[in-house]
This record gives sequence, structure tokens and C-alpha cells, in this order.
Amino acid sequence: EKRDMTQIELMDMIEDFKFPESKNGSILFSVIGGRISEGMDFPAEQLEIVIIVGIPYPKPTAKQKGLQRYYDIKFGKGWEYAVEAPTARKLMQAIGRLIRNKDDKGIAIILDRRAARFKKYIKDLKESKNLLNDIDNFYSYLGNRSGIPSLIG
Repeated sequence: EKRDMTQIELMDMIEDFKFPESKNGSILFSVIGGRISEGMDFPAEQLEIVIIVGIPYPKPTAKQKGLQRYYDIKFGKGWEYAVEAPTARKLMQAIGRLIRNKDDKGIAIILDRRAARFKKYIKDLKESKNLLNDIDNFYSYLGNRSGIPSLIG
């Protein structure tokens, strides 16, 4: 997804992703907080893996720091309310592209060790010691498992 992409260009790109010319599948890159990571629907096998590079913490602007300070003064939970919860929501939105109904399956890979901080929000979060092996295992058991195994790589 490009910064100034029109809705028509975006939909054309999504169409190419969902119905690739190659039988080998396709890869779609997006940014957290963009239209694809928060609003697109990819049912069934249209999307099987989401790879998140980095943690989408809010930018440390004066406004963000003020909000964190306000929550600290008001509730004693500035970091949790102003930083952690919104970041967890963005992560879960991106991961949620995989599972749109009870029959969908997928694997989410978060390439950032700080992801472990979000275990309370992402219940199936597991650290991977061998990412490629874990992905192979996921596909081996695909027919027998449900939900999203999220891995920290």
C-alpha cells in the first residue's frame, strides 16, 4: 500500500493479490494502521500468513506524551492506556485479517522480540526458536487446528 494510493488503485492491487496469475500464490505488503491492515477482508485461504515487522508504538509526540501524562495522573496507568493498549489494538487488527470466521486458519509472525510484552492481549502468542520449522508444522497440522498461532521471531 503506497501513501498516496487512490481507492481504485488499492482495490486493483487487492484484486491482483486475491486472484494471482501464478498458482504459487502472492505476497501483499502493507503498513500497520493502513487501509489493508485494518479494514480489508481476506476470507478462507486468501490470506494464510501475516508478518508484522516491528511493534506499531505511537510516535512520541508532545500530544502523545501529554496523553500519557494525563492517564498517569488520572488513573496511574499512563503507559498502559496511552501506549500499550492502542499498540495492542493495532497488532490485533493486523492479525485479525487472517481470521474472519470460525473456519479460517492462519499464522501471524511478529518479527520483534518486544512482542512478548503483548501476551496478555494476544492469547496464543508463542516465541519461536525455529521459525521455518514452526511454519512447516503449522501447514502440517492445518487441517486439524484452529485459531492463530502467533510467533515472535
